[in-house]
Amino acid sequence: MTVSRHDGGEGGGNTAAEPAELTALIAHMRDRAPELDSATWQRIGEWGSFFANFVHTRADTGLELAIKFGKGWTAADAEYVAAEIGRVRKLFSTLPGGTVDVPPVLGYSTDPAAIALPFVDGDNLFAALGDRHHPVHSDREQLLRIVELAGEALGAYHAAEEPPGDAATRAVARQDMAAAARRAGYRTSLVDRLESAVPVVRGYRLSHNDFTIRQQASATGHGWGLVILDPPHVRKFDHLHRDLSAFTLALHRALVGERYLPSGHLQRIARDELEAALLTGYRITGPARLDTPLDTWLLRFYELSRIGSQLSGKLRGRRWRQAIPNLRWWLGERRSLGVPPTM
Repeated sequence: MTVSRHDGGEGGGNTAAEPAELTALIAHMRDRAPELDSATWQRIGEWGSFFANFVHTRADTGLELAIKFGKGWTAADAEYVAAEIGRVRKLFSTLPGGTVDVPPVLGYSTDPAAIALPFVDGDNLFAALGDRHHPVHSDREQLLRIVELAGEALGAYHAAEEPPGDAATRAVARQDMAAAARRAGYRTSLVDRLESAVPVVRGYRLSHNDFTIRQQASATGHGWGLVILDPPHVRKFDHLHRDLSAFTLALHRALVGERYLPSGHLQRIARDELEAALLTGYRITGPARLDTPLDTWLLRFYELSRIGSQLSGKLRGRRWRQAIPNLRWWLGERRSLGVPPTM
């Protein structure tokens, strides 16, 4: 979940809203940064995600925070998330291509369970890629470096920890692959052929929505920096290509619409160029080279699985006019994908 500027929106849950409540909450946080002391806080906005509610608040000193209230969090969860963000912050500070900024936790509360994060302005990376008028497009070389750095970050995420070799971990990863096979129109027996050949990594469910770009000063002037705000913290292991396909599919959608709609030749060239940059970055830090025909096949397999799931929802909702042309495209892509290459 990227915390960028978004006033209003969904709210609710156990979020503090009144100035006195916010001030008391922040004043009693653990590991509180000094700049949070002796301030009065005002609620500016509130929004929600599937996993959390956020309150945007501003101090009389001008400092702005995003207070995250995780849905169903315990006191231990708040402490764990604070530590996990610190771990990821350190991991992304030493990438070969530069630093991906992960703003620090400025404090956390156990009752209610919440963490205080810096409130940071920025634009979603993939939304910017799809907007030809966004100023990041003015420097093509820098844009490709940013996308390559995003690939490095994802690769470092996947390579940072050895997955456990226990049967339970493999069973969960197998179940996820079997579900993906069904959504992509394959029999689940396909998993018997694939699972031993596909690496399992710590699947944080890191997604394209977690990457933000913002302008920043540098020694040579002003440029663009890559930021991950509030990185995921779910400790689950899954097949490598599943997480990576979320990024390749996001590139397709940003540049050619919904991926299963017609697109122009120049848009496809841009998509392929940016995907190549993403995978180049991943190869630098990740646990796999991604240079075999099977790697290419698996990325498309997981993309079709994601799209197939969405099309099923449209068909169940009887949105025929929208679903039928897309379904025809999906069936054509499915036939084109065929069976996995020889392993």
